[in-house]
Amino acid sequence: MNPVVTIGIPVYKRLHCLPRALQSVAAQDYPYIELIVSDNGMNGNKVKEIAEKWYPRPFRFRQNTTTVNVSAHYNQIIQEASGEYFAMLDDDDVLGPRWVSELLSILNDSPEVAIAMAQQEAVDASGTILARSSPTIPDYLTAEEFFKTWSQWGFTNYTTFLSRTNALRQCAGYPDYPRGFHIEDAVIIKLSVGHKIAFSKQCVFRLLRDESSMVSSINIQELAEATRLFLKFLDTDPLILEHARCQPDTWKRSKEPLVTAAWQTYFHKWNTVFRQKMSLGSWMKAGMVGSLMRISAYRSAVRSAYFHAIEEWLILALKRHMPWVVKVYQALASRSK
Repeated sequence: MNPVVTIGIPVYKRLHCLPRALQSVAAQDYPYIELIVSDNGMNGNKVKEIAEKWYPRPFRFRQNTTTVNVSAHYNQIIQEASGEYFAMLDDDDVLGPRWVSELLSILNDSPEVAIAMAQQEAVDASGTILARSSPTIPDYLTAEEFFKTWSQWGFTNYTTFLSRTNALRQCAGYPDYPRGFHIEDAVIIKLSVGHKIAFSKQCVFRLLRDESSMVSSINIQELAEATRLFLKFLDTDPLILEHARCQPDTWKRSKEPLVTAAWQTYFHKWNTVFRQKMSLGSWMKAGMVGSLMRISAYRSAVRSAYFHAIEEWLILALKRHMPWVVKVYQALASRSK
């Protein structure tokens, strides 16, 4: 008997993106798909009408009477899935036509594999490819190998993957972090511990980089809290603690790159996106995140960022009020080179 694959599409307010996601599910070359379209934005009949127009086969529609947080919405969909396998597809992303069949064949043939992923392409609204995951990634990685190379394969994030539905439920699904930031990371880590992760080069997943997404619109306080909760999760989740108890050295080696990836993600957004949005004082204060300041590499990076920001601020101030000082400084700097 052919197993059923449930694909859940959570919808909030970006209804203009939904037709592309629906069409990509309809175009799959594997026919045994249960599609769940879930409206979390109180959009009346609009979401259902769009699904009826753009998805030519039967589907299940659900709708929350009030908006819930991202994690709760995702977990609602998982609980309603009847397929043996499950994938979450955000309403602005797209699956290549062989995505289900290729990843399903891997999981069916390899019980030691917990998660299967496709090659990833990050695209803009016009479909132009902005970035691709590495074509040299191995077909299989152990959890330890995957965690150690977490940031090395060029994935924008690990938002969409195929896994076993029961495994998702048994690991308690998605945790509750602000705006859903880091929740896919946490689920993947829980599912992967003690197993393998597979990567297919025969299919593709296209992820839209869109500033209207909930994650893109996260504020600095939410980002700091999500990062804090993720780091806490690495030390407190029951599945991880059991793995760490059985294989302490393995988990220690695995955890370090995950911590590094978390603080680097926060630091990058703080030092780029939020540096442009905030006053110097507010921005500097936002760098002093307690859970991150305990990490020496983060402290060092923040000190360096502070130095450059203050230097830049002083130069701008001098240019406005004492331009001759800047000219002298630049002349002396050029002589010393």
